[in-house]
Amino acid sequence: MGDGFAVSSPTVVLSPHPDDAVFSAWDVLQRGRQVTVITVFAGIPEPGFVTPLDQKHGASESAAWAARRRREDEVAVANAGCGLLHADLLDLEYRIHAVPSLRDILGSDPGGLLALGRRENATRVGLDAVDAAVGGHIGTHTTVYAPCGVGAHPDHQEIARYGVDLARRGHRVRLYADSPYYLRHGLPSWFTPLHDPEADKAIKTAFGDLGIDEQRLPRHEVRLSKEATAAKMTAMRAYLTEFEAIDDDFGGVASTADLMRHETYWTVS
Repeated sequence: MGDGFAVSSPTVVLSPHPDDAVFSAWDVLQRGRQVTVITVFAGIPEPGFVTPLDQKHGASESAAWAARRRREDEVAVANAGCGLLHADLLDLEYRIHAVPSLRDILGSDPGGLLALGRRENATRVGLDAVDAAVGGHIGTHTTVYAPCGVGAHPDHQEIARYGVDLARRGHRVRLYADSPYYLRHGLPSWFTPLHDPEADKAIKTAFGDLGIDEQRLPRHEVRLSKEATAAKMTAMRAYLTEFEAIDDDFGGVASTADLMRHETYWTVS
């Protein structure tokens, strides 16, 4: 497809967690050295505990698990040839664990974890904290890519709100469709006439949560080449701690190259 969304220099891709940028924005990452991924919620918690979700995925201690995820992020992003920085904000599950009144109800079900995070103000991070963690790496002429928050993960939604806030402050911002969240119900309508209406609804809901009508934004649809898709899938599988769990949670979407080759971006003015 023609590239109406050429990457300018410098470019920052905000990834809520290790894996999100690789899963969602490979078309941007593969453009090389002018691109830097900042993994925002990559903080390593205090040692001495393991959360139920980490334990379910194979961890014996969460601090070691988080450090391992950072190392995997380095390997995966290196496949794209771009830069990588890790911010030290804690992932939602570690923020929940830090609140004694919530710790006992923290389970191993990802859906329950997200619901708990959405309703408990004590686990919120806030735009000021995000800006303090990453804002120093975003210059006046930096193009910023951020998730749009499909799937309503509180961490993704926080970075989506931060992206919109940057746009309001005059930065050039593009929102990317969170993958595999936005592919859970199949391809949205701009990729195929055989889509599930739920796929379009997921996008509309995410933008609605941001107070934006996505149909008013310029949209760029990407179908990665066979070679680029293969490189993306190789990088995705470098996330050994999480790949199988993600693929299982999403019914095999993450291992389906014909779906993962599709990426979508919107420009926020």
